[in-house]
Amino acid sequence: MIQFSGPTCSNCAPGYYGRLCEECPGGAREPCSGHGTCFDGRNGTGHCTCDENFTGKSCDHCVMGKTGDLCSKDINKCLIENGGCHANATCLDEGGKLTCTCMPGFYGNGSKCQHRCQIQNGGCHENATCSLKGPGNEITCICLPGFHGDGIHFCLSPCDVANGGCHSNATCNHENGEVTCTCMSGYLPLGDDCVSACHFENQNCHENATCHSEGPDNRVKCSCLPGFLGDGYHFCHNPCEIDNGGCHGDADCVVQDGHVVCACPVTKTCFDLCTYNNGGCHSNAECMDKSGSVTCSCLPGYHGDGYTCNTPCEILNGGCHFMATCSYSNSSVNCSCISNYIGDGYNCKSVCDIKNGGCHADASCQATPDGVKCTCYPGYHGDGYKCMSPCVVFNGGCHKYAKCSITNDFVSCVCLPGYYGSGYNCYSPCEINNHTCLPEAKCSFDQQKQSYRCKCPTNLTGDGVTYCVEDKCLQQNGGCPAGASCSVALSIDGALTTGHVQCTCKDDFVGNGTICNGDILDTLNRLNETQAFYKVLLTASSTSQELQEMVNSLKTGVGNTTVFVPYRISEGNFSQKALSTAAIRNHFVTGAVNLDADQFNNTTLVSLIGQQLKVQFKKQGFYVDGIRVIEANIPATNGIIHIIKQPLELAHISTQKVPGGELSTAGSSTTLIAELIGIIVASILVLAVLVLVYKFWWKKSGKVDILMRFRKEGGLFFERFTHLSEEEPQTSSSHVGENFDNPLYDAETQQVVLQ
Repeated sequence: MIQFSGPTCSNCAPGYYGRLCEECPGGAREPCSGHGTCFDGRNGTGHCTCDENFTGKSCDHCVMGKTGDLCSKDINKCLIENGGCHANATCLDEGGKLTCTCMPGFYGNGSKCQHRCQIQNGGCHENATCSLKGPGNEITCICLPGFHGDGIHFCLSPCDVANGGCHSNATCNHENGEVTCTCMSGYLPLGDDCVSACHFENQNCHENATCHSEGPDNRVKCSCLPGFLGDGYHFCHNPCEIDNGGCHGDADCVVQDGHVVCACPVTKTCFDLCTYNNGGCHSNAECMDKSGSVTCSCLPGYHGDGYTCNTPCEILNGGCHFMATCSYSNSSVNCSCISNYIGDGYNCKSVCDIKNGGCHADASCQATPDGVKCTCYPGYHGDGYKCMSPCVVFNGGCHKYAKCSITNDFVSCVCLPGYYGSGYNCYSPCEINNHTCLPEAKCSFDQQKQSYRCKCPTNLTGDGVTYCVEDKCLQQNGGCPAGASCSVALSIDGALTTGHVQCTCKDDFVGNGTICNGDILDTLNRLNETQAFYKVLLTASSTSQELQEMVNSLKTGVGNTTVFVPYRISEGNFSQKALSTAAIRNHFVTGAVNLDADQFNNTTLVSLIGQQLKVQFKKQGFYVDGIRVIEANIPATNGIIHIIKQPLELAHISTQKVPGGELSTAGSSTTLIAELIGIIVASILVLAVLVLVYKFWWKKSGKVDILMRFRKEGGLFFERFTHLSEEEPQTSSSHVGENFDNPLYDAETQQVVLQ
């Protein structure tokens, strides 16, 4: 309801604001819920300036950290993210001072609490599990499955006892509680034993050779015995037995370190010993015979004692990087990085240093000659190229409203901002006593915006915090008119909170909410008092282009128009000539004329046909051309409607046109009266003669007096001969009859056209 105050009702009552004097937030009785000051008044905005510790549009909420009816109590800070304490700690708020204490079985300062078993495995052996048992949470150490021991000092694997039952040439592996035996490099399985590969293939070696196996594939290698030279497979011979090993006939041939050494005895004279087989020197060495003794020196670029001369690549890899291969040719060293290493050979960089070698971000990369080896970090699972955190699967066991992370190889759960709990269980504010919402309201929490909302049930309305009242707008728009929107305003009567309907006109309507009108045509058609005039206007416009254009203009809503609507349309000059174009247009005035006693007393308006309409204000109200205005200032979106007691009289209509094509209404009142008297007298004489003839003829024939019946049933034709009743109509409940016999008068043909 709109509330005005002041001597002239020009200002809003306290607790109301704006042009329409709407209620302040929280209600007019207690603006701003009694916890703030409302900017009210006609120029007010309805904004609430809340008291200390209060917030919200209507000051109906406590600020963050406060609670209670007066918002004076501090909220228990432990309810917000456990007060900053660790998830395994209890929080205590004593007058704003927070104390964090680790839960039983956990140790730390409260900000960080660790399970006793999380600290160096609780003192248990590395191959034992630590757990707490008993009322005192005592540590219990139990060896892992497959291990045996006291769990504290030792947990022996089966492989630690008699090699797990494996052969002495086998390695024992204990994994997942099972023991597996694998023969060492160079040995092959034979039943439960591991024998050398030479056990099967020694016959393939030369008789003067020994067999041994090497490498991961247990490859057999045959080596000639000392004093023999050869490949070990096909031949192993003593070179000194053939041509004295290439030595001079007077020299002694000896095999040393796999090489022939020629030595001339002291008692004999030998030829140049270097002539034969380079004197026993290495092929890459220079031989010199000095007094019957050979001296060997490696050629430039080679290194050794002369009997063995190595290339630079055989010494410190020729200066190449240890992850590079070295080759020597043309007295030049060439270095090339091995597979999975990048560089110039002197400096080789692992591919692991580039995008982690293709391994997953949560994996370690190791470059080997056989390729890249990717291994997931502890706590992660996968092949190294794809590593999955425990947090990916069922959020690591954390609550759906908690964040899972890996800390020190363990899962850590922390509730998301706005949620409370240990991380394994997280609760929204709505789950704790429905937060501040009423019991019947539904509380919903928006984690992203860190806000909650209280919503009343579908049949109720309100803020859900302080009240939920019946939503009367759900039934027939709350009684508001079709052009109004309905809302429920709060009423507070002591401890009882109720809601009342508040109607507000929509954008395309005007009024105070109780009445909401559209444009002029829509309003004329809707009001009972003006429906008959509306139908007359539409009927007449179907035969008059001038009226049709006027109706079309009213439909577009361009510009403002004022219309004086006769309440009793069948009276006065509307009985015959009222439906002419001029008579109807005489009731329309350009512009929106709002009747006001100070502005429109003894003022003349000009109708659409140019006729002057005099407006006067008397004790009884407004009069237009002496005809009383029954109801004034009915608003429409494109003008104003005034309901008058009877139709306006047309002045004498001349045949001259006014500028713009309008009919001129200028004429002498004396001439008009004389013409009217003449017409009336002539009509009475003609009518009297017709009545006498009619009565005489019908009386002789014995017929019923049809004129009498016509006067009873169709008396509207004679209405203009009767006096207007002085009884005032009840505008609030009156309805104008829709059925009336009203002839159309065509001003151009000067004929009466019956409907």
